[in-house]
Amino acid sequence: MRSVAGAYFSTQPQVTSNGGYTDLTPPCSSRYSLEMSESVDYTVPRLQEYCCKVILNNIESVPSTGDIPFRVIRPVLERCKAEKLEQLELAAPHLVNDTQVIWRKRCLDEFLELRQANENGNMLEPESWREQYFEALAERERKITDSASRLRGMYQKEEAGKRGRQTMYTTKAPPPKRGRWGQIGISKPRTLIDKARQDTRRIQHVHIRNAGSSDQPIVQRKVVPLGNPVLFRPRPTQSTTLPKPPVASGAKRGNLGPSA
Repeated sequence: MRSVAGAYFSTQPQVTSNGGYTDLTPPCSSRYSLEMSESVDYTVPRLQEYCCKVILNNIESVPSTGDIPFRVIRPVLERCKAEKLEQLELAAPHLVNDTQVIWRKRCLDEFLELRQANENGNMLEPESWREQYFEALAERERKITDSASRLRGMYQKEEAGKRGRQTMYTTKAPPPKRGRWGQIGISKPRTLIDKARQDTRRIQHVHIRNAGSSDQPIVQRKVVPLGNPVLFRPRPTQSTTLPKPPVASGAKRGNLGPSA
């Protein structure tokens, strides 16, 4: 004997009481809804899961977990922040020994140095993973602060260098530059005569300084400036210099004769 559900989902027409035929096949929308309802698994969450969800939504307002065992409250403690987990441990000391697993997982997940040391076998088991966590957290914050200070100093130094290279407009004339030998106000020679004069002063200065360092007396030489007519006076040469006439011997004796 066919069931009512089988007759309802049958594609064969059914015979009515008056001898007619009626198609009892459900419409497409009803068939699709029935198929979807069969694939969905409606599982009612446990009361513990509901309680943990409510506690997590209001975790900042929970001062303590009381005497709840660790195996029951563990899902809540694993999702708490580090500061809140420490607060709950201080309020419920019986959780301290069991929460070491949570602190260890947080240390290895959040700090790369600790994870690498643990994988290489260079890390000893600390007495308290909670203290290890907060020490590593303080060290990371210190490194971040030092890096920020170093970057700030480099930025300020670069800004000071930019201000020093900026073009400044002023109405005051710049001071004269100091010369090579300590003389102030020596400008570049404009003509060949000015250059010759500067070279003469420089040579005289070097000569006096070198002579003063020795034990010999300093001989002052007369420096004739350029443009003096003495420099342009022609010197006598061999062709223009005439020798004196020789004195005759007879004349010399003649001078001595009368006296004898």
